[in-house]
Amino acid sequence: MRIKDSTIEPFFIDVDDNNFIVKDTYVSEGEKTKGQEIETVIGYHMTMENALHRIIRLKVTRNEDVIDLNDYLTRYESVSKEVFNAIKHITCQKSVN
Repeated sequence: MRIKDSTIEPFFIDVDDNNFIVKDTYVSEGEKTKGQEIETVIGYHMTMENALHRIIRLKVTRNEDVIDLNDYLTRYESVSKEVFNAIKHITCQKSVN
C-alpha cells in the first residue's frame, strides 16, 4: 500500500508487512535515465508515528544550510501541527461514518 497526502508532500509512505517506508522522488539527471522520475528510500520505520516524525524533520530542514535552534523548533512545531491535525481530521471523519 502507498500513502500519499498533500500534508506530507513531496514525501510518501509505502507500507508492507513489517515497515512504514518513507520515500521521495526526484527527476534523474543521469546519462541513461535523464528525465525519469526515480524513487529513493529515506528510511524504514516500525510505526507510522516514527515515519511521520521523520517526514516532519525532512520538511523542516530541507534546503536549509544553517538555522538557529529557535527557528528549527518553531518550524518543527508548525509542520508537526499541520501533519498531526490532518491525521486527527481523518480519524474523526472515520469515526463519524
